[in-house]
Amino acid sequence: MSLRGRALLSVVLAVFLTALAAPATFAAKGLEIAAQDDEQFLSDHGEIRAAAFTHARALGVSSLRANLSWTRVVDQPTSRTAPATPLYDFSRFDRLVTEAALHGIRVQLTLAGPAPAWATGNHRVGTDRVSPARYAAFTAAVARHFSGRVRAVSIWNEPNWHGLLKPERLCGKVTKTKKVKVKVKGKNKKVVKRKKVKRKVCVKTSARRYRALYRAAYTSIKRAAPTMPVWIGETNPYVNRRKQSTAPLAWLRQLICVDGVVKGCKGTLRADGYAHHPYAFDRAPNKPRKARDEITLANIGKLSKVLRKQRKRIRVVRNSLYLTEFAYYSTGPNAQTEKKRAAWTRQAFELALKAPNVRQLLYYQLVDPAMTKMFRTGLITLQGAKHPAYNALTSFYSVRRAKLTVPQAPFAVPPPPF
Repeated sequence: MSLRGRALLSVVLAVFLTALAAPATFAAKGLEIAAQDDEQFLSDHGEIRAAAFTHARALGVSSLRANLSWTRVVDQPTSRTAPATPLYDFSRFDRLVTEAALHGIRVQLTLAGPAPAWATGNHRVGTDRVSPARYAAFTAAVARHFSGRVRAVSIWNEPNWHGLLKPERLCGKVTKTKKVKVKVKGKNKKVVKRKKVKRKVCVKTSARRYRALYRAAYTSIKRAAPTMPVWIGETNPYVNRRKQSTAPLAWLRQLICVDGVVKGCKGTLRADGYAHHPYAFDRAPNKPRKARDEITLANIGKLSKVLRKQRKRIRVVRNSLYLTEFAYYSTGPNAQTEKKRAAWTRQAFELALKAPNVRQLLYYQLVDPAMTKMFRTGLITLQGAKHPAYNALTSFYSVRRAKLTVPQAPFAVPPPPF
């Protein structure tokens, strides 16, 4: 090679290395196809992670979500006495962030429970009366560690589900309109009129406890990493037959104290995004459920409407909605036929693409877990075969690519602090 050729090669190489070393800023241009499968992407087996990332690229995934469980990263989670300085092991998530960047994918973390025994009201590992101050200290540690390295963090996971954040029973007097028959002078028949009456109403909700956790965490994160986006919600879509959750819109009204029962809200909740899980396991994604406070993809606009209406109480940047879990079962009693599941998956992403304010739709589970697991919604079988839903999603990505946020070129992220 000539001297001129060598010089040119050196310049090109230098430019490449400089670009790789510089942390890339994440700018979403359109709907993000996102994915989550902690069993695959956080696996300790390199070949499993490598295969997962290959599939993620084929599916057009630009963002990966992972649940960062408090008790799984903290030292001595079962101790009833809080350590003077809690020690955290984020190494698996550091590896995830680095490997995802090499595939042009950003990572978002859900800072989930359960809480350590020294941070709960009953001094057991779980979700009972979680200490806002200790959760805030944990989220601050995460923010400092991952500052400039992850695209967002969200606060807790499905807090309106009874098993993930323990609810409390609250009662209050609520004004309701009641139809009553009254006798009007000069008339023989009674006339039906509407009358406002106060009734005692009791609810079982985690909203007040979540509000305390969120406010403490948001403040601590923004102090530790001012530019890190923080998302609120991560809400479950509807109430199951056993009524083990609070419908998301009812829970949101409780969260901001407009339901008439939950009291004590002060100030405006601020967030960089609202995260929601719009599952619709038993129907096509454009078919809404009957209950007015349940939110799936079919009526996601209702969530946007409430956020717009209640801006004085909860202010979400640009009313941005991140739909951070969605899927259809591949096996089990709730599974649909392969053909229907593929069609509904494609339809769901088409709906999300057209929905105002929706920035992301995330498919939950890449690979079906073992048959012993109840939640099986993978795009790939345990044996490695692709479900038709996989091909439906890759087809959507191929056809709609110009309107999507696509994976970037490989980029580097800053190393974790020591």
